[in-house]
Amino acid sequence: MAVAVCYAPEAAFAEAQVVEVQGPEAHHMKNVLRLQPGSIVELFNGDGARAQAQILKISRRSVVLEINEAPRIASRPALELVLATAVPKGDRFRWLVEKAAELGASRLIPLNTQRSVVLPGSSKLDKLRQTIVSAAKQSRQNYLMQLDAVTEWSELLESDWIDQASCWLGHPGAEPLALRGRTETVNGCQLLLVGPEGGFTDDERQQAQAAGVRTVGLGHSVLRVETAGLMMLSCFRAMSCEPPAV
Repeated sequence: MAVAVCYAPEAAFAEAQVVEVQGPEAHHMKNVLRLQPGSIVELFNGDGARAQAQILKISRRSVVLEINEAPRIASRPALELVLATAVPKGDRFRWLVEKAAELGASRLIPLNTQRSVVLPGSSKLDKLRQTIVSAAKQSRQNYLMQLDAVTEWSELLESDWIDQASCWLGHPGAEPLALRGRTETVNGCQLLLVGPEGGFTDDERQQAQAAGVRTVGLGHSVLRVETAGLMMLSCFRAMSCEPPAV
């Protein structure tokens, strides 16, 4: 039987350390997983550390566990995928955040572009961060994807990302990204840009080109925002020479 994976964000992890988990994660352990004192779980802190632990005590608001092995520290992936995307309507953004986290994106930056119609507030983003935790547990990611506040298009183009990352903008008609994947291997930081419904404006594409952003195509189909973002993440993941995480 598989050992349950649980999130302990504050834990630095050391053998014989006692960890108290509160909030939504404690609720999940107690009421969803129905764990009991004596149960063995795998804890991770979202910052590379994992360790096996045993539940000592369960109370109304918290679960107390003891680390019973030396922690395992995962190195950060050689490929860092940052998705900067306009926000799709309705629940499609939650779905995009969840799947981007499962695919191992290191950061998601919601963009405000000229054609954007959805700008999530801080309370919405806070709820989505719990979705990221669930996705990381399900896909066994060692590092939590970071979710930024909404960023203006002009602000992104003036940020350090443009200088420090390889930057790619998805746009119909450009050289297909799939063809690049047959001949190129990528590692390091890759910034992937996805526009809103209707795409980036001509001005925005010209601004990106002037900033050194390369344009890539995603095939002949017209894709929804979330589909385009996940396709770019998947293609760049496949182009990495990095072995899969275990």
